[in-house]
Amino acid sequence: MGTFIDALLAWWATLHPDQWLWWVALVVAAIFIIWKGWPAFRKFVGILSRGVKLVDTLADLPDDLAAIRHELEHNGGGSVKDAVARTEQAIAEMRGDVADVRGDVGHVRRQVASLKTSLAKTNRRLDTNFNEGSTT
Repeated sequence: MGTFIDALLAWWATLHPDQWLWWVALVVAAIFIIWKGWPAFRKFVGILSRGVKLVDTLADLPDDLAAIRHELEHNGGGSVKDAVARTEQAIAEMRGDVADVRGDVGHVRRQVASLKTSLAKTNRRLDTNFNEGSTT
């Protein structure tokens, strides 16, 4: 390290005072630019990085749109649209089944009500017959 400083001092000694002024101004300007310019440089690099990312995203856009289109069009059963159609059909079938079950449940309720009525009549007849038979 000492040899570098010695070489720098030897070079400095060979300069004319006008040249010193230029070199000092150059070093001060370089330090100022680095000190003040660093935040701007970082900001520039960030903008440049986002620009590169945008270009990459835009380059992938046609493939992404093709994949989305593939999912939104009928294609023999593998797309989301086909799955939605199958789901809608299954729901329609289940609605029919539920309507049938409701009809059956209504029929069963009517039969149960009829059986309850018949059972109540039979119980009253039995009570009447037992009461008449026990008094005789």
